[in-house]
Amino acid sequence: MQRPPVKKIIFIFLLFLPLVLFFYAQERVVSPERKPLENYHRIRLDDPRKFSMRITHHSTQKERIPYLFVSLDDTRGLSDRAQKVRREVSAMEGRVDFSTRDATIVMLHGKNGRKEDLLPMAERYTALGFDCILIDIPAHGESALHRLYYGTKVHEQEYVDRVIEDAALHHSVNTGRLLLWGYSLGGAFAVRSAYTSKYDFKAMVLVATFDALDGILEDKSKSIFGDLIGVPIYRIFEKSMKVFYDLDITKASSVTLAKSIRIPVFFTHGSHDPLIAIRRGKSLFDRFASPRKYFNEDKDADHQTIFITKQQFYAQSGLFFMRVLGK
Repeated sequence: MQRPPVKKIIFIFLLFLPLVLFFYAQERVVSPERKPLENYHRIRLDDPRKFSMRITHHSTQKERIPYLFVSLDDTRGLSDRAQKVRREVSAMEGRVDFSTRDATIVMLHGKNGRKEDLLPMAERYTALGFDCILIDIPAHGESALHRLYYGTKVHEQEYVDRVIEDAALHHSVNTGRLLLWGYSLGGAFAVRSAYTSKYDFKAMVLVATFDALDGILEDKSKSIFGDLIGVPIYRIFEKSMKVFYDLDITKASSVTLAKSIRIPVFFTHGSHDPLIAIRRGKSLFDRFASPRKYFNEDKDADHQTIFITKQQFYAQSGLFFMRVLGK
């Protein structure tokens, strides 16, 4: 039997490789690779009191949405992070009462993350008197959903409400004192929840959040292929997502919703963010109808280091929540 020429095999491979990569990229948009539990997750889950936290695991009864309910547990004293954030808030505000505030922060992680990523953040906020609900967004962590539609489907628009309803069955959640917190994609879910929820959220903190999904994906395409080729490739990508995955990328737009949202907003974004350009964050921030809104540009941060720069983000955002609620 005559073997096919090597050059022909290479030609066929190179011909189909872009198509394979194209569809692989589409699959990763709607079905992100799930992040496993890491060591810093496990040490907090195994011994939460060491970090001044009480952690309970839950899943909503009908939708099976996994979430953690986190509250303060200072029976072993306060952790170093808890003490530090209290010192920073006190330095900014003077004498502060850090006892229970009867308020709950709903926290939403970023793309390719999971709810346990937010445990170090919850460690600070619980020290300031808040309870926290940490949710696995669709197709992430332990979520039973295998497709992510970026808030464009009804079941995703009701996602946060279902968790709040379930949490109220198990804990003393005051649904009149709810707050939203979202990072990156979680920020987009927070904006959508502020717009669609039956609950009256009192304020929202957004971290490195984008204005519209189509803009982010087009930016990515242009950064890889250049403006001349990147734009038409993105247009094909957008139409293909609608045909094969029933995802209309153009509807995943926080900036469209923001003009109807009037709750207080605290927004922080890193100047050197390569994934979500700061202009995307500012575009979203400018559209909020909120009469009380603050934009903090972290000149030392990128998308990942936004939580660990020298700026006192936890104290600033926690104090923002406290002031909204009247301390």
